[in-house]
Amino acid sequence: MGIESILALAAAVFVFSLKPGPGIMMSMARSVSDGLPGLITFLLGFNIGLGIYLAIVFIGFETINVDILFLSILLKSLAAIYLIYIGVKGLTNPKPAAPVVESETLFDSMTSAVMLTLSNPMIIVFYASVMQVFINPAELALDEKILIAAMLMAIDTFGMVIYCLPLLIFRQRIPESFMAKVQIVSSVIIILMGLYIGYTAVGAEDALSVF
Repeated sequence: MGIESILALAAAVFVFSLKPGPGIMMSMARSVSDGLPGLITFLLGFNIGLGIYLAIVFIGFETINVDILFLSILLKSLAAIYLIYIGVKGLTNPKPAAPVVESETLFDSMTSAVMLTLSNPMIIVFYASVMQVFINPAELALDEKILIAAMLMAIDTFGMVIYCLPLLIFRQRIPESFMAKVQIVSSVIIILMGLYIGYTAVGAEDALSVF
């Protein structure tokens, strides 16, 4: 495993992390509605989901006998239901804008990120394909797999932060009285994302028919 291969893999993942998608949209919505705590918990949940997919890639599909299509439909269906629930919950139980975000809201942010990440098999398809171009996961020692996984998770996290950092700065200038309306818009976005994920799960014919 050469340093050139690792750097090339890192560059490819960084470009992929900047591609706008559901994860970035949700992280931006959380940044505006819940501020830095919301973004941090979302990133935590995102990395939990990403870590699960990276573990599958490193272990190998043959070893665990994963049916990607079935897993895709199942996870997308569960994610759709959960995201719609979180969005409706935000609309029916609006919280007042406050500097301190409730722990329940932060837990919702983390769990919704896990579900959203796992509902997107394009992530695992990307890593399974691009990793083979630069390195052979089967030839890596356990410590090397952990190191590379940590590097990839850090790169993906950095890609989201690039989008969200300006929003966090801008949020500080928004009057608190306006934040309640922002939180409603954020809940509507989450519901729409849940509906879209559910729609893509209904007619899925292969693992690539996502987002």
